[in-house]
Amino acid sequence: MTTGDVQTAVGGGAAGAVLSPAQDALRAELAGSNINETTFLATDYLNHLNEAVMMIELVPSAPDMLEEALSWRPKTYQEHFQDSDLALAELACRAYEIAPPRFRLPFDLTIKAIQRRISTTLAALEPLVEAGDNGQIGLVVLSSCKTIQDLIGVAAAIVNGSERMADCAATEEPAAAEEDETTMSQADIDALFG
Repeated sequence: MTTGDVQTAVGGGAAGAVLSPAQDALRAELAGSNINETTFLATDYLNHLNEAVMMIELVPSAPDMLEEALSWRPKTYQEHFQDSDLALAELACRAYEIAPPRFRLPFDLTIKAIQRRISTTLAALEPLVEAGDNGQIGLVVLSSCKTIQDLIGVAAAIVNGSERMADCAATEEPAAAEEDETTMSQADIDALFG
């Protein structure tokens, strides 16, 4: 190992994890920001997903909200911050790029699962709203929003450095996790709440 490859131990909750020199250098900039110094992730991104949930939750009482909800488009972590006027946007993007894989991997997988669930919920609501089936609309919204909110809770736990999430990430196959159709299994998600 060369001097440039030397890694330093991470403090503050990620037992056994190490930082690369690039991560170690950036970590000092994270102090005092709302970007987690262990995971290099920020919960601000979750506001983008919560926006979709809030619109979906309004559909049972205001079916015309579906049109606005259908205009919602998922943004990547970087797109969210680049489109924001947050002072930490550039720092958040740089931190995400070098976030420790033990946190970024389950975070990315969870975000994909949330985005997919939002899309399938909106697709399921369209014909129900057209048919005026208020009973079914309510059931779909109740069930789907609960699942989406649970997944957002998982994503927040990852951002905040949950050791349980780090353990989950350690069991994932890195190659498989890069495929678009890969998500955390329902059993993994259930285990997190167990």
